[in-house]
Amino acid sequence: MLFCTGIICYIGEEMSLPFVILVILIICLFILIFFLFMKGKKGNDVDKLPFLIHANYRKITSDEYQIICDYLKYTNSEQILIKTKEVTIRKLFDFPKRNAWVSTGCNAITRFSLINEQDNLWRYFIDSKEVHLPRQLEPYLTTQNVMDVVYTDTLPLVISVNNHFLADFKQDFKQFHFAREITFPPVNALIQESGQQLVKFIKVRKETLEEYKLNRSFSLWGSGVICVGLIVCALSLFVIAIFFPWLMLFGGLTFFVGVYLLYRPYIFRKRYQQDIRCVVGKPKRLGLFGEFDKGKKHNISLAGIDLIYPSHWEPFLEYEIDQAINIDMYANGYVVRQGRYLSLHEEARRYPYKRYGKNLMLMITSFFLMLLLHFYEPVHLPARLIFHWLNGENYRHTTNYTELEVMPLQVGDYIAVKGVGMCYVPIDLIEKGNRFDFLPFDCSGIYWNNISPSPIPESDIVEKVFSLSTTVKQQLYFNNLDHKVNQQLRREIMKSGMNLLDNFSDIILKTNSLCPLNNECFRLKSALVNLSDTYEWSVLVARAKNGKLAGINVILRPGGAETLEKLVNETTSFYINREIEKAAALLNSPLPRGVLLISEEGKQFVDLVSFHSPVIDSYTPLQKWQELQKLSDILMHTPFEAKGIITKLFVDAKGTRHIILHSKPSSMLLLRYISAFLLNLVLMATFILNFILVITRKRINKWRLKSIRQYYEHCFNIVSSSDQQKNI
Repeated sequence: MLFCTGIICYIGEEMSLPFVILVILIICLFILIFFLFMKGKKGNDVDKLPFLIHANYRKITSDEYQIICDYLKYTNSEQILIKTKEVTIRKLFDFPKRNAWVSTGCNAITRFSLINEQDNLWRYFIDSKEVHLPRQLEPYLTTQNVMDVVYTDTLPLVISVNNHFLADFKQDFKQFHFAREITFPPVNALIQESGQQLVKFIKVRKETLEEYKLNRSFSLWGSGVICVGLIVCALSLFVIAIFFPWLMLFGGLTFFVGVYLLYRPYIFRKRYQQDIRCVVGKPKRLGLFGEFDKGKKHNISLAGIDLIYPSHWEPFLEYEIDQAINIDMYANGYVVRQGRYLSLHEEARRYPYKRYGKNLMLMITSFFLMLLLHFYEPVHLPARLIFHWLNGENYRHTTNYTELEVMPLQVGDYIAVKGVGMCYVPIDLIEKGNRFDFLPFDCSGIYWNNISPSPIPESDIVEKVFSLSTTVKQQLYFNNLDHKVNQQLRREIMKSGMNLLDNFSDIILKTNSLCPLNNECFRLKSALVNLSDTYEWSVLVARAKNGKLAGINVILRPGGAETLEKLVNETTSFYINREIEKAAALLNSPLPRGVLLISEEGKQFVDLVSFHSPVIDSYTPLQKWQELQKLSDILMHTPFEAKGIITKLFVDAKGTRHIILHSKPSSMLLLRYISAFLLNLVLMATFILNFILVITRKRINKWRLKSIRQYYEHCFNIVSSSDQQKNI
């Protein structure tokens, strides 16, 4: 509970946006990988069986696995040893995996005879999907059957029908033992269909490397795990220090596991290579579901086996129909080589197919992670600190400005400086929209020289503002000062809710002194004109100067008094803020030469309270000006102490030496910087490499099928021409 609370607090306070983005990405990737993993585990082709209702899945039990193994040993050996029976290649079954899935569903089973009924050679189908049904379970078939089916690499195997199980007949084959290792039929073995078509079984071979690459695509799994590793590594840079090493270690291990998964199929290729049956026969257009099953477009069979061809071979199959040719195919009937020219091996050798799905995934992931790190964890600072760490420490210490100005320094040096200087205000603070914010000093920068500091800022305009504000407040709010009006009368007026201006001419004259131009203080001037019996500001000012307004009192309603006070505050605030801006800019203009020390982290070099506290931000403009004068007296000539690693060093046009410092990182922070730097290098290399591979591989694949068709057209045109010459 405490762990979860800490994580939630960190998300809410520290790095909410990048943390949440990375967490969402990693959760989505884990969900996708889990979904694909479970989909692949659930029976592979078994979950594609056309059951009437949704199938249920379970893992095969050890007893079922043993019974199936005994049955398949018996069946395979029976087919090999009994030479009088007409057998087909597809009746040599592969054993299921020990963790195979068993699906339970309901549907009808259709039986077809492919050769003749007297030999009882039947093929069983659930709709158009062929399955193997043990002959012991055949008597229990009904119109609709509830059955358990387990997947093998050859055909799905039915192990129970309507509560009758294969284990009930284990006495028929459990005593069978191998007298010798199973071997394939000799080369001269013949398979005959309907007494006409002969198929010579030659051998069984393993896939070639080219066929293996075309038939497998493990790379998406590996690249997906690599992406997860990179995301976890990026996530570790934003978490609190206690979780950083563990997440980085987990991400690194995940990355290397992904690399292993990416290249495992090529390193351990023999483990994953499938068997390919090599036969000689005459393929015919006798597909069992040629008119009904739209998935089998070619409708070509060989000795009762429906052959499955690559789609781009279709225009060239007619050249070798009804001819005795060599055919290499998988156990499921997928042809990889036929005749003299049609060959997936040759296609992959001459025009290799370049998969770029993994490259696209890695490119997109690395691109977004680079963007994230660029905005929240820039790479330049870790790079500089790493170079400093690799080159070793060069310690420098001084308390003399002249010595620091000429001291030979370089990026990566560690310096400690102590002296008396001026807090420096970066110009960009005023240019970034903080125009009227009270930010005259930033002690994360110190300007150090031997020239006398600038004087405390003074302003005549601020004095005029202060004078106008004072006279308006004194007249609007009752106090015990002497006034020209009888105090009793003033009290009676205030009791009635009215306000009395007993020196209206003074307000006119001080307003005109602050705003001498006609286009200045327009709203305030208009309000004062409305309180008089004149219609022009110049006339009102002239009367006030001539003393014609002396002794004239103005009575204001509560709303009018509030409006007048608000107008005076707005006008005076504008002028004071403008003066603060000018004074801050003046203080922020150091004299030529000198040394400027700046903290890259924004740390204060002066041992004082922060000058950006909410209390100061709530000050009135006049109070801010007074605070500016007080702070300038302190911070224009204040003791400071600066130390850190130099990350940037240059001299500007005025001859001022700029030294950018970063505090010496702790061992954990240095490890974080090194990790960020290396991760950025890995992401950059991953993005560039995979971007190039995606572009080149996509261009190669774009012309691949066209090149293959041209190659086959050339080959079969040569054959056709030679046949015509022979006929002539």
